[in-house]
Amino acid sequence: MFNSIYSQQNLKLNESLPVPKCISLSTPTQVTFLIDAGPSKSCKMSPLQGVILALVLSYGCAQIHLGQAQLSVTRAKDKTARIDCEASGIQNFRSAVIHWYRHRPGEAPQRILYISPKKVEFDKGNENKFNCEKKPDQPISTLTVNEIAPKDGATYYCAYWDLTVLESHRQPVQKPHSEY
Repeated sequence: MFNSIYSQQNLKLNESLPVPKCISLSTPTQVTFLIDAGPSKSCKMSPLQGVILALVLSYGCAQIHLGQAQLSVTRAKDKTARIDCEASGIQNFRSAVIHWYRHRPGEAPQRILYISPKKVEFDKGNENKFNCEKKPDQPISTLTVNEIAPKDGATYYCAYWDLTVLESHRQPVQKPHSEY
């Protein structure tokens, strides 16, 4: 089970600007918490259990915030756009793994890449279109969109997972083998 936090930024083709056509980045930041319960599993619980579970899962993660400070960035076609994802509340941002997603209208969200402490790992086909970096002195990850085209019009999300580890102090019990 994991907690997930993401922020979004829209990348839209701005038809109202003079030639050359330009790209406009706009949309307010939105932060949402997601919980992955696995593939198509459902469970039943009382309302009190649900409240307790929500409090436990959000503890420690509630102070984490991802967002874009830029409300709008405009670039000409075939130029480069950069989207900053500013993080707060992540204790060790240098070791954090930040994921970037693109959500085109009418399609499912698609992961573009993720940046780990050691490298940027691209999903298939995204090596030339995108790049990513983390600023060494600030908790900021920057997604770079190269050679902007109308097909790049989408909502871009940055995401961070805080893996939750459950510990148990119980000792394993080994049952003796039965003889036939």
